[in-house]
Amino acid sequence: MKKFVLGFLSCLLVFAFSACTTSTPATEPSGGSVNKTGLPIVDEKITLRGMVALDPNVPDWNTHPFCIELEKRTNIHVEWECVPEDAWFERRNLAFASNELPDFILRAVLSPEDEVKYASTGQIIAIDPLFSDYAPSFSAIMAQEPSVLRNIVLPDGHVYALPQLNKVEGNLIDKYWINKTWLDNLGLSVPETVDEFYNALVAFRDNDPNGNGLKDEIPFSINVSNPRSLIQHFYGAWGFGHNHGILNRPSYIDVDDNGKIRVIAADPRFKEMLTFFNRLWSENLLDHEVFSQSRPQLVAKIETDQIGFSNSGFNNQWMGAKRDNYVAMPALKGPYDSRGHWHMTNPLVQNNGIFVITSANQHPEATMRWIDYFYSLEGTRLVRMGIEGESYDVIDGKNVIKDEILNSPDGLDVALSKWAVYSGGLIPQMIVDEVDGSAAQLPEIKAITEMMRPFLLPYDVFPRPKYTEEESRRLGAIATDLQTYMDESVTKFITGELSLDKFDDFVQQLQKMNMDEYIAIHQAAFDRWKNY
Repeated sequence: MKKFVLGFLSCLLVFAFSACTTSTPATEPSGGSVNKTGLPIVDEKITLRGMVALDPNVPDWNTHPFCIELEKRTNIHVEWECVPEDAWFERRNLAFASNELPDFILRAVLSPEDEVKYASTGQIIAIDPLFSDYAPSFSAIMAQEPSVLRNIVLPDGHVYALPQLNKVEGNLIDKYWINKTWLDNLGLSVPETVDEFYNALVAFRDNDPNGNGLKDEIPFSINVSNPRSLIQHFYGAWGFGHNHGILNRPSYIDVDDNGKIRVIAADPRFKEMLTFFNRLWSENLLDHEVFSQSRPQLVAKIETDQIGFSNSGFNNQWMGAKRDNYVAMPALKGPYDSRGHWHMTNPLVQNNGIFVITSANQHPEATMRWIDYFYSLEGTRLVRMGIEGESYDVIDGKNVIKDEILNSPDGLDVALSKWAVYSGGLIPQMIVDEVDGSAAQLPEIKAITEMMRPFLLPYDVFPRPKYTEEESRRLGAIATDLQTYMDESVTKFITGELSLDKFDDFVQQLQKMNMDEYIAIHQAAFDRWKNY
């Protein structure tokens, strides 16, 4: 594997220096002429079929100005199947199960196990053979950033899916938002510890901080589909979460101080953490609708001045008209003097498994060139800023978002989504400050990043291990039932449906469900990643 990487990167280095001066067209096996560099990508227009998970803020991709402009530049027309996010996994899985596949899938959210599975069935193709001729932008990035390949290549030496690349910290660090207006009304400071946080929630519940004379305050609310998304933001306060990326999907596991994978859900301190959340639930400090409400329902509560705290979002643009009432809260110090911000994503390979070319595709070379354009500065600018003259202007050589979008009452990200498609992420792109028009560029978000910096874990602990076909097969047999059991039990512990006196029984059941083998598989993949 190391020989493969060294040889591959050497080729990329040569290509990176030569790509800018060559424009030799190549002939696709399917018969279409594809220009290796420059625009348009094809001289004779072709049509591709794409499937995409549709973010709620972004209009239909078939009529979106981004896609219209992209077609003008590339001469490639895309017929989009836009699937609402809440139906995405069902629809994506059905496409693979029925083998009725589009030409490519964007915002695919494929796990490493998914990649291995669909590669082994031949439903997604290896795309690394296309890099040298048809991915000039992505190849140049890999030549400059060798860690990219390390984090996307599968154990068979091939790449099947493309990542989202991000160097803008404001897009990488999830924030905790507390109602500063309520704190000021009650004479309270921003909490620094778990105990201070609890006391602030109690004060929100009991002392009418919104001043309407009604007992309608909800101290803590969020909308989540599983308990992991509720509690993982607090892992650092109990000394968990030292992995940043290995296990974002099975997020009840992390890496301990000795480099060993552990199931934190089986740790006695995890019981203490669940006890804390059960206390919030039983004392009506945590919204009893956290597992059932939608994001618009949560925003409606915020806009009627009912919410004291919410732990969601890289910025507060999603919070509606009352967003300026909230300030970011630092990582809390917990009962073991632990204080770390867990919920942060990889500072370069932010998301993987987000774009694949399927076996149905008759134009793989053109498709590779088309998606590679997203990684260029011009392409990422189109993804993140929209169209010059419509959503941004170039002033003194800098890209400047128009004032009516920047100051929109709907929030920058929502307003810009009419022209750009970055909302919700999971799109191949290379995000750097100069082509990013998102809320990460707002001065207040940059200031929050500096406030949180002391609590961030080092950037060199962001492993993204891959699994062999056999490991993926065993994980498929073990992981779903294990993960479902943990999710269901943790939810019941929090809500009181299951007594925390049964925690030891819960751990024993994990053992019976092959938890040790589950750990061993992740350990083997993690060790390979470390030695890659």
